[in-house]
Amino acid sequence: LVVKNEGRDIWKVYLARKDCEKALSHVDMAIDRDKILVSQANHYLQTGKHISAAQIYAQCSKPFEEVVLGFIDRGERDALRYYLISRLEQLKRQDLTQQMMLANWLTEIYLAKINELEALVGADPLAADQTANIV
Repeated sequence: LVVKNEGRDIWKVYLARKDCEKALSHVDMAIDRDKILVSQANHYLQTGKHISAAQIYAQCSKPFEEVVLGFIDRGERDALRYYLISRLEQLKRQDLTQQMMLANWLTEIYLAKINELEALVGADPLAADQTANIV
């Protein structure tokens, strides 16, 4: 009896322990890497680390609509913005239609944020100093 490649599935042990960094360092196949990333992003989402979750969701194959609706349902516009930016950066040059749709959506999100900040400044002149760092 000869044991070969005994550490092949060690990533599953690390994933079960929620140690995604070690799991990622021991994974070979892309499909397994994707499972780890989805698990890590889900964990971040459940623990309130929405922006970290958004950045990791952008790297994995979780359906776009599912991720976007999850952020919208939670009211996490900033996390949605990070996710859309990451997805936009990953698109190829020939994906022009998708680029335009994401760019338009991001523009809408930025304009909504500007309107929100202007309303805040209009309601409280002292808030002007605080909002300078938000955008």
